Amino acid sequence: MIPAFVTTPQIYTDYKNAYLVLDFETTRDEYNPAATSPITDVVLACWSIHYKDGTVVRNHFFGTALEQTQLLDDCLTVDFIVAHNAKFEAGYLKKCGLDLRKVLIYCTMLGEWVRYGNLKVDKSLNATA
Repeated sequence: MIPAFVTTPQIYTDYKNAYLVLDFETTRDEYNPAATSPITDVVLACWSIHYKDGTVVRNHFFGTALEQTQLLDDCLTVDFIVAHNAKFEAGYLKKCGLDLRKVLIYCTMLGEWVRYGNLKVDKSLNATA
């Protein structure tokens, strides 16, 4: 038997309240750019909250991972988070102190992989936009 989430998927536009679009700018460790590196940190977080009524609230904060309290509060108030190559953003959200088990994250890059299947197309943020 095919599970209901496959036969009747919930469309992402069916959110209740709002979703958050996120991008981090970070310091760089040429050998390990991931959030797990002790020498990488957040420099800037930019996010926008898109409400069901069409209102968009844009935010940004220059600061380290431990200073991103407004972002963490906003992440916990939305239905889901959208990011391109979201594994990167999820790592830094965890470094900021967010419990990733409490949020739902949609990755636009993985969405492009699914959309194009085996076709070799550019899946960069610019191409996706």
